[in-house]
Amino acid sequence: MIRKISLQNFMSYESASVPLSEGLNIVCGPNGAGKSSILLAISLVLGQSYTERAKKLSDLIRWGQNEARIALTLDNELKDGKRLFPRIRKDSVEVTRVIRKSGDYNYFIQGKVTSKSEVVSAFSKVGLNPNNMLIIMHQFMVGRFSLTSPQEKLAMLEEAVGFKSYRRDVLEALDRLKKFEIEEEKLAGALDSAKATYEFWRRERDKFLKKRELTLRLDELNREIAWLKVKRKEGGITKLSEKIKALEEQRSRSEGSAESSLRLLAVEESKYEALLKEKELKEFHLTKALEEKAWLEARLALMNALSRRNVLDSLQDNLLIGALLEEESPILGEIPSTINGFKRKLEGKLRDSVEKAIEVKSKLEGLNRALKEVTSKIIELKVNSEVEEYKVELLKREISILKGSLGIEEEELKALRAEAE
Repeated sequence: MIRKISLQNFMSYESASVPLSEGLNIVCGPNGAGKSSILLAISLVLGQSYTERAKKLSDLIRWGQNEARIALTLDNELKDGKRLFPRIRKDSVEVTRVIRKSGDYNYFIQGKVTSKSEVVSAFSKVGLNPNNMLIIMHQFMVGRFSLTSPQEKLAMLEEAVGFKSYRRDVLEALDRLKKFEIEEEKLAGALDSAKATYEFWRRERDKFLKKRELTLRLDELNREIAWLKVKRKEGGITKLSEKIKALEEQRSRSEGSAESSLRLLAVEESKYEALLKEKELKEFHLTKALEEKAWLEARLALMNALSRRNVLDSLQDNLLIGALLEEESPILGEIPSTINGFKRKLEGKLRDSVEKAIEVKSKLEGLNRALKEVTSKIIELKVNSEVEEYKVELLKREISILKGSLGIEEEELKALRAEAE
């Protein structure tokens, strides 16, 4: 009955044409060669709408393509005065099913669009039901067939050999005959029963239609809920991404602030070292000035004591002058010729030494104030840098946690989208 199978972009087939002849046709090949694909293609053209090989028929399209075409060239010759497709006046007819990624699955007869019901009806008249396992048994169906009941197997066999309609006609004829036999006796009762039955089935039909309507509405609501979940999840991911971005910017600012504080800290520490060295120098100068002051005061006191006791009234005696002033000449310079002149020399040097000590003390006080200010700045900069570094570490940990949460949210979003679609 089937003369040829043509496949285009179907499963592993890019383009193939399989001619068939009368009698037994055997398709052989290694695993994965596409043998089952040919049988599945025939089933789809015969009207099968579900397959265990894919969740959707569009999944059977060859990778990277937008549509697949399956065409069966069939015998349409007159048999008992009838053709398989009466409106086609040719001895062969091509029935094509096109599967698209968009979810459109169209039928064509001789290249013209036709309804699935017309195709399925034509095949059912000659007993070609793709869902009957005795007509088409796909891969892995043997086990399922073995689990079917004897009644189901008998029904499949009758449909496969074309006996189903005959059995139905016989049973209907017997039923009508029995009804005719008792019609005279139970005509009134039968009429009431028919009315009651009609009412019952009318109510059942109304229930069925209402249930179908509610089921469709429930499906719509479930889809709406699923997309609302997707939208809510997308909003949460957007907020999470924005928060991560804000934290990264804050971390960048903190890192910049920490680096700036460290640079300023280096400058202030350098300044502190310079001030410290200068302070040590000034303290040395102050010590020297105080030592000189003490030395001058001691010598001045000695001269005053000698003067009061009239030990010397002049410095004419070089030997005595040398004995008294042996150590003074490096500080006093030229030695005066009288004790009074020597005292005046000592008093002048003492005044200079006191002024110098006061000046050095003043500078030391200024240096101490400057050191205190620099120390405060160093402490402040160290605290700032450590605070900013601590903030950076906290931000890094928080960003890491948020990125982990973002990954989980994105995976959940994928699952929700798949559920909504």
